[in-house]
Amino acid sequence: MGALRRVGHSRQRRARAAHQAERAANLYEIDFCGAGSTWPGKPRPWRPPGPLLILSLDTTTPKPSCALARDGVVMNEEPIDASRQLALQLPGALRDMLDLSAVALEEIDAFAVATGPGSFTGLRIGIATMQGLAFGRGKPLIGVSGLTALRAVASPAFLGSRIATWVDAWRGDVYAALFEDGREIGEPLVAKPSALIEALASRTAVRSTEAGSASFANDVLFIGDGAETYRELILSRLGHAARFADPTVPLLAAVIAMLATIEYKNGHRPPPHAIRPMYVRRSDAELGRDRGPTGSAPRDEGSSPHDRIPSPGSRIPDL
Repeated sequence: MGALRRVGHSRQRRARAAHQAERAANLYEIDFCGAGSTWPGKPRPWRPPGPLLILSLDTTTPKPSCALARDGVVMNEEPIDASRQLALQLPGALRDMLDLSAVALEEIDAFAVATGPGSFTGLRIGIATMQGLAFGRGKPLIGVSGLTALRAVASPAFLGSRIATWVDAWRGDVYAALFEDGREIGEPLVAKPSALIEALASRTAVRSTEAGSASFANDVLFIGDGAETYRELILSRLGHAARFADPTVPLLAAVIAMLATIEYKNGHRPPPHAIRPMYVRRSDAELGRDRGPTGSAPRDEGSSPHDRIPSPGSRIPDL
């Protein structure tokens, strides 16, 4: 009975998140899209070619943000207050970003959004909001992994070859990815920090002649709110081989806009409905539903209909 109650409460929270996302999309339709929407079927008004403008959003981290870039150069980046409901703030935050940059929505060439991993609610609201904008303006929507964005933030300031991106997944877990020489090693995963540290240490540790001690071939730079949360644990195991980005928990919207610019110029210009969130692990409601009322074994852990955002026309994330 308790399990059913928890699943019911979780579904209620997800329904509220869906309502907030729908309201945000509707606000955009009223404030921004209105007349002149060009997707699909309507001819887009001609304008002379100019600089590439990308509006970006990150709602997956403890420090949500939005940014605008012109030809890959960030014009402005602003934080969004995480203590208030995101869905109610996003229309005003993005409108203020456009005003601050003296850019009209009609001038935006593409939209970009963080695809996770991170907060399930923040992830879905952010994607639904930008999906509504991109669909309303007839523009591409480019998704960027938050782990890739963290690596990009860390890379210019770190001369070493290895970067560990950690995002707090709660319950004592982190979402993690390891990059070596700019390449991702394996797939993103969710795991206990202690297990990740042991795997990293066994991968790189070189036993010294002194019993019980180890030195490391090169340093590892940690970045992300998961790295900040488990800083002491990391230091206790890796010692001076562990470095931490400054800041450890950066804003990501600016680098998302820069990475999206590269994708756009390389010809990757996906339509809004093609975006896919990166959950890494499944939500409580999905796991509870699969276990069933009697706590039976879950179904196959593979991809499900709940692992994607629906057609932009629906405006509501698939909950």
